[in-house]
Amino acid sequence: MRSAELTTRLEQAVRAQGMAPGPARRRRGVAAVTLVWLRPEPVVLRADAAGRLVLEGYLPFVVPGGRLHRVVKAFLAARRPDAVCISRDRALSIGLPGDDWPAVLATLLALAGDIRAMLDAEWPDYARGVFAPSLA
Repeated sequence: MRSAELTTRLEQAVRAQGMAPGPARRRRGVAAVTLVWLRPEPVVLRADAAGRLVLEGYLPFVVPGGRLHRVVKAFLAARRPDAVCISRDRALSIGLPGDDWPAVLATLLALAGDIRAMLDAEWPDYARGVFAPSLA
């Protein structure tokens, strides 16, 4: 399947969640769209080469191997053993495998929401100061 077709599938999966996809991003044949969700900055939703949907850079400024990285990794493993945590460019991406992208995206967004709730409860300085700073 070509990148344009994959992007269309991603946009359809986002719309199935009642959300409006942002601009499509295509680089080196990777299908991706932007979402504004739970954070003031857009998050990139992409389909990776392994067939996973990934919220790219969902958690900014997370040090690989650091305490927050380990907590998030354990949190995901306890809820979904097939979830992935990818550290790159001082940010943590989360992803899930699957072919039914609307269902996978619904699960991925639920996991991301659970992470947000955990951050609010256990890491409030990070949640309110880094992850989703107040716009006021």
